[in-house]
Amino acid sequence: MIHAGSSNNPTRVLLAGLIGNVMEWYDFAVYGYLAVTIGRLFFPSSDPSASLIGAFGAFAAGFLVRPLGGVVFGRIGDLSGRRRALSLSVITMAVRRGRRNTLRHATRQVAIRRIARRPRDARGWP
Repeated sequence: MIHAGSSNNPTRVLLAGLIGNVMEWYDFAVYGYLAVTIGRLFFPSSDPSASLIGAFGAFAAGFLVRPLGGVVFGRIGDLSGRRRALSLSVITMAVRRGRRNTLRHATRQVAIRRIARRPRDARGWP
């Protein structure tokens, strides 16, 4: 007998997969809809087409690399379990984001210190 709270319940598994898929494709649809704005803000260029190509290039890179992540984390899931694979992928994303933010903060601090050390006339102030 299958209990309603069991993770082997086919309805629950199907619903979880459906929700995950809908959220993923919603993310892709929003990115595609906002590609012009994303291109203008993150890939500035005198040619709007180049900005749009840059935005779609970033989208394509993420879309094409997804199967590689599926192979790697699928194998980890097969060997160690889905919970461990999910935890590892979330921790990996968190560590990467933390490193990026730390680097960004450090770079900003270095720039502020360099500006503060310049002579007053070099800053362009009276």
